[in-house]
Amino acid sequence: MVIGPAGEHLVRNASITTSNDNVMAKSGFGAVWGSKNLKAITCHGTGVVIAADIDKVFQLRMTMGSPYMRPSPVREQDRQGLPGNDAKGHWVRGNVACSHGCNQHCNCLMMDTDSYFTDDKINHVEKCVSIFAYGFATDVPNSIGANWMTHQNHVLPCKMLSGEPPVPDPTDPYFEEMTAPIMPDRLDFWKPDFEKGNLINELCNEYGMDKWDVTIWLLPWLSMGQKEGVFDDIDFGMEIDVESSDFVAYMLDQIVYRKGYYGNLLAEGMARAIRTLGKEKFGDTIYHGRRSGVLPGNPSLDLPISLETAWGHSFHWQGRGYEATITKPTWLASTIELMTSSRDMQTVEHHHDTYENYLKIKDDPYNSQTLVDSIIMNENKGEMKDSVTCCEWQSPDLWWTSMEAEMYEAATGYPMSEEELNESAVRSKLLYRAILIRNFGRDRKMEVEAVWPGICIPDPWGETADWDGFNHLVDMYYETRGWDKKTAWPYRDTWEKYGLKDVADEMEKLGKLPG
Repeated sequence: MVIGPAGEHLVRNASITTSNDNVMAKSGFGAVWGSKNLKAITCHGTGVVIAADIDKVFQLRMTMGSPYMRPSPVREQDRQGLPGNDAKGHWVRGNVACSHGCNQHCNCLMMDTDSYFTDDKINHVEKCVSIFAYGFATDVPNSIGANWMTHQNHVLPCKMLSGEPPVPDPTDPYFEEMTAPIMPDRLDFWKPDFEKGNLINELCNEYGMDKWDVTIWLLPWLSMGQKEGVFDDIDFGMEIDVESSDFVAYMLDQIVYRKGYYGNLLAEGMARAIRTLGKEKFGDTIYHGRRSGVLPGNPSLDLPISLETAWGHSFHWQGRGYEATITKPTWLASTIELMTSSRDMQTVEHHHDTYENYLKIKDDPYNSQTLVDSIIMNENKGEMKDSVTCCEWQSPDLWWTSMEAEMYEAATGYPMSEEELNESAVRSKLLYRAILIRNFGRDRKMEVEAVWPGICIPDPWGETADWDGFNHLVDMYYETRGWDKKTAWPYRDTWEKYGLKDVADEMEKLGKLPG
């Protein structure tokens, strides 16, 4: 595990990278290592890890997600990107996985691509946000069925990412409405460019910095702000041109090595930099280039030049900004999941539920107990996925809810029921809640005010949140969790129900226990 120069210079979004291309980013872990003068850790194990029940593990592996279990193909590719963002190039593709234990092999291993640093060809793993380095003309297309599924049609997104054709079942009575494409917003941040996309991704890899902040926040901010004249009086040392590889390389070099006033400022993170410059102008200025992909005539929709949501992060599956093509029930769910979390909870909580539940929710989401229960189910599953490291896209399996408990028992040999694992997830959420309250003063006012500005931006249908309706939904959520709806602090009974009397006692001493 190693950091790069971004971590050594304490850049706020510096990452730690493992030898198999997994990256710990989004929270500046690389800068934590850099602050301790720690460059790398290497380990060599001498033992063997053996599952308690090998036959059960094999049976689970063959069942989860109904995997194709095909060999990873190597094939020639001539483009990288999504529809509307296609960047034509030439490379060889192989398939690897997020985790060596995954049986889907969805990640994209790019082989024999040009390197910015050497004359040699290089291989690197890219997926998800990395694709937008190649082109950001439009957002991501989507369908309701990607988040709300039926038993007949719950094709795993990791299968789609693998290049294997999804095989939806047209006999499903909800087939047409589930699979109807939601056309993405037109954003026009930058045109497709294969070589520049490779450059952005390789620089982030080599510097050890989070691709999310660079690709989804920094570069769109520069693109939108330049088009709206926000930076006319600022000299970055080079004319802003996000279409230029030279400019991208220059800006990342300035930030990573904290060169000059603006390099040092942006190394402190986008949220801090924008507030130092002045948020009203450098964050809230409206970009007039966003156009709806779903409304007749593709009208312009207001979008601030900074794609900031709560807790110093940028939008993700929240109905505006990046990955905006989700319906109101889905972005309300994602917003409440973000509200009680920190940074990007959607790395494990991409909201999934049944399409039957969606039909119950869609007409009146603000008063829907079904939506509240769906949010809590996804949060609890997220706690499990963070704790027992099961796959984000294979879990939750909405028709096999004991899957994670069966995995745990097969691996460890310790009996674990679905109910016991769910209780452990609630306990984990509560312990994290205690840290947020004790260390950071979390309460209802702070949480609602953190997420509210983002959902006042129009979604692709031009819809925004309703203040009274949203706060009623928040009331229902807190009450269902066993938290006081005025303060958002858990009651003593809630702490003690999950064996956390000591935490309740400490909360009481701190004056953080509701009556």
